[in-house]
Amino acid sequence: MTMPPSFVEIAQLGKTYPTPAGPAEIVRDFTLHVGEGEFVCIVGHSGCGKSTVLSIVMGLNQPTTGGVVIAGREVSGPGTDRGVVFQSATLLPWLSVRDNVHLSLDQVRSGAAALEAEPYLDAVGLAGQGSRAPPGRSHRDDDERAGRHHRRDPCRAVPAAPGPRRDRRHV
Repeated sequence: MTMPPSFVEIAQLGKTYPTPAGPAEIVRDFTLHVGEGEFVCIVGHSGCGKSTVLSIVMGLNQPTTGGVVIAGREVSGPGTDRGVVFQSATLLPWLSVRDNVHLSLDQVRSGAAALEAEPYLDAVGLAGQGSRAPPGRSHRDDDERAGRHHRRDPCRAVPAAPGPRRDRRHV
């Protein structure tokens, strides 16, 4: 049986930082192959290099050794084909949820219409809720406990992709 090609290939990744006490090796010989549409979690103790690996995959940090290939293209810097959803809420509290999504859209396509945010809100189960206040500005704590803030942040990562259906294929 033939394995499908990898969508994300992380090969022999390494990252070492210089310190006054000598080199600090944060990641050594990390290899991972992820198929398109596959869901993967990187788990480990604090300080083991998880965030370092992800910052290299995002193109925000350069590896010391090895490399990352996504969809057949080597990662050499940040790109609109990748997005980050942080563990804590990162929406701008003075903007509505729709305006937060529009801010991301405008970074990819200058002058994007505000109505273009709706397909992204719909994709994460927030259709018709774009005028809501993000966490921190709303007095509706029950909404936040219900987990809506965990659906709002991915909306800001999704618009980097070419269209609203792309979110289902993000790795």
